[in-house]
Amino acid sequence: MRSIKNSSLILLIFMIIFSFTINSVYAKEAKSSQDTGSISIVKLLNKENGKSAIPVSGSVFGLIKIGDEEIGNEKKESLAKKLESMSLEQIQKEYESKGKMVISSATDNKGETVVSNLSVGSYYVAEITKVGNLWKKSNQTSPLIVNVEKTSKLVKVYTKSTVPPKGKELSVKKVWVGNKLKMIQVYLYANGQKVDEVELSESNGWTYTFKSLKEKSVNGKEIIYSVKEEVPSGYTSEIKENSPNEFVITNTEKRSGGEPKQQNRSSSDTGGKIGSIIKTGDWKVYLIIGVGIVLMALGYKVYRKKPDKK
Repeated sequence: MRSIKNSSLILLIFMIIFSFTINSVYAKEAKSSQDTGSISIVKLLNKENGKSAIPVSGSVFGLIKIGDEEIGNEKKESLAKKLESMSLEQIQKEYESKGKMVISSATDNKGETVVSNLSVGSYYVAEITKVGNLWKKSNQTSPLIVNVEKTSKLVKVYTKSTVPPKGKELSVKKVWVGNKLKMIQVYLYANGQKVDEVELSESNGWTYTFKSLKEKSVNGKEIIYSVKEEVPSGYTSEIKENSPNEFVITNTEKRSGGEPKQQNRSSSDTGGKIGSIIKTGDWKVYLIIGVGIVLMALGYKVYRKKPDKK
């Protein structure tokens, strides 16, 4: 009897140890599958000579996951070129199955921001700026691709932005014919691809200048810029390129009541003559003229029969 109790006790202890071991293995696997990493993004501004890097505060970065595995340097370059021509919205749509874009906090006075709890894999990192309610890629820094590993170790990514050359500038001006609206949205296109937008209003004098625009694409061809707008209801739109660097958008308010009033017709349009008394189709006039002719004829006849005085 005692041996049975001892055997049961040993079996119970074994089951507890086995259960604990299995749970520990599952816990480790679960922890491994949920491993996350962190990256530290540091934005530095170089002076013209490329030295004396200065930290830039207030910059925000967007991180879009593009793969679950690490990407080699050669593939990074080719993929970076492909994504360069795409807007932020297009990139998010392309990789929406990987999750939503992660938005960093603004860089501090050291030019640094830390993004934590990123699932392992490869990420497209770009400086972003908010236009209205949408995030857009900023042209102040070049986007890059970063690998996030299964480690809590911070991987510092230095995004260096040199003082940009003057580059190409393009101004857009709004002209109103009629009542002005509070604001209007204008879009900038490069070779037919929307690359930027701006809100024009009284606050900026209905004019804006896009600066530091690239003059040539990656393949060396000249970039053709154009602008479009959201045409407001009740207005017509006309866009003129006064010069290669200036566009004028004119919105004309449509007249209420349809077609403009016609001008009064002149007397010559009625078919008559100016100052004419006799009107076509008036039979009384012809009767008077006829009677007058008859009376003149009778008077002339009487005059001819009158004898001569001797």
